Amino acid sequence: MGIVLGVTGDIGSGKSTVMGILRELGAETVSADELAHNALAAGTPGAAVVAERFGESLLQADGNIDRNALGEIVFHDEQARRDLEGIVHPVVLRIVEKLIREYRGTSTAAPVMAVEVPLLYESGAEGMFDRVLTVTSEQETLLSRLNKERGLSRLEALSRLTAQLPSSEKASRSDYVVKNDSNLRELRKSVHRLWLDIACPLAH
Repeated sequence: MGIVLGVTGDIGSGKSTVMGILRELGAETVSADELAHNALAAGTPGAAVVAERFGESLLQADGNIDRNALGEIVFHDEQARRDLEGIVHPVVLRIVEKLIREYRGTSTAAPVMAVEVPLLYESGAEGMFDRVLTVTSEQETLLSRLNKERGLSRLEALSRLTAQLPSSEKASRSDYVVKNDSNLRELRKSVHRLWLDIACPLAH
């Protein structure tokens, strides 16, 4: 039976890059963010509930939620953030549970199913996974990435980082930690070593 690996970490830490490397190595991958995006797609019950809670003005002409505007609301209002999580997380976690059951029931499945869940510990989902990996980066590295890649000011980036569980606590609760403060080559080396430990325990 394969290993179900939960992957988490701060915004900007490189979780998606790590997921891409795991996919290249042979893992089946699932993104909770993509599932959350689908849960709020035009015409879904999730989109309707969000519009009701946060205002019809968030609905764009095509029926999709204006995610940038929603992000501005929830990252500056803790209660709003909790309300949004209460709408989206149960839907996403039900889908993840279903995908994990299907994975475990397939004899020809990949050796590892990696599920990227940014708020894994915050949502109390760690029990769903056999092991958990946290991707970490130094705060200044994160702030620089969030500015260059997402156009966030230092204050905006700090606001989003402090809205999540501290990276040190995530790391202390995880089975594996991958540090991503250098370059892609070094990150690949770290993930390859991780893969040998998880998927190929007899290789060393």
